[in-house]
Amino acid sequence: MEHTKVDEPQDIALLNLSPDGPLRDILVIDHGDTKSKGAIMIYHKPSEVLFSGDVVFSGVIPNIKDSNFAQWKKSLSLLSDLPISVIIPGVGPKLTKSAISDSLDYLDALDVTTKDLYRNNQDLLSATKKATLTQFSDWELYDDHHPNNVMYRYLQIEEEDLTIK
Repeated sequence: MEHTKVDEPQDIALLNLSPDGPLRDILVIDHGDTKSKGAIMIYHKPSEVLFSGDVVFSGVIPNIKDSNFAQWKKSLSLLSDLPISVIIPGVGPKLTKSAISDSLDYLDALDVTTKDLYRNNQDLLSATKKATLTQFSDWELYDDHHPNNVMYRYLQIEEEDLTIK
């Protein structure tokens, strides 16, 4: 390691992504604050490979804390239009394009279930206990993340409901 040279990271805005530049086959996808602020994805056009970070998932329950829930769902919907051969997530094994649908299915089910409990005047603690999503109960981290996701989504819904428009 003594003679190993490591390049300094570059500001992505300074990279030459022009049609004639060396990175012309790379598409940088800025999805705003979906999962976390500054979330980007990298798409390699010739191979149709998407490096998705933590935005696309399958078989594991994500942590939605600090996410922009609506933007996350919108971003996933937009990704459905890309031709994708394989998805390389931030953590875990490579995924197929169907992981985009899996991701949306979980977020949609979480949203619908939590909104129903909120509208039926369930308190926060009751909602975290009643919002079981058995179709995802075999996913990794279900017992750890799902109750917290219900809590985070419940609080987001409550904030939206109580915000003066």
